Amino acid sequence: MKKKILFISLAVVLALSIGIIGCNGQQEEEEEEPEQQYIRIGTITYEEGMYAGFGGAGIWGTEAAIEDINAQGGVDVDGVNYLLQLYKRESLSDETTVAGHTEYLIDTNQVDAIVIPCIPPPMVAPMVPVVEAAGIPLVAFPAPYEPWLG
Repeated sequence: MKKKILFISLAVVLALSIGIIGCNGQQEEEEEEPEQQYIRIGTITYEEGMYAGFGGAGIWGTEAAIEDINAQGGVDVDGVNYLLQLYKRESLSDETTVAGHTEYLIDTNQVDAIVIPCIPPPMVAPMVPVVEAAGIPLVAFPAPYEPWLG
């Protein structure tokens, strides 16, 4: 009986010793990859409706540019690489929905900037007070209005 208790005691001590040595011994730490960081870009598309003739090409160019930038490693900001992430809202060429779409991109998608390629001027005006209030940049490329009407 004494041998059995001595054996169990030794086994417990040995198990605890191995556990303690394993916890306190030198272990190689695995370096974690830093989490990829993104610059969130919002855009309001108009691939349908009266401005659709220009809208499809504009969003195609935006998506292609973002793909190219990300394929080259993204954007370097103070030694940190950021990939670009695009968030889109379709306006159906309706100027009355643009302010709401802009608010959605800022509040829900938390975009860092809004970029709108080749957009008719009436679509830009409703965005301006929204982005100014949020303090984020708006990069828009409005063109003369007459070609849009043609």
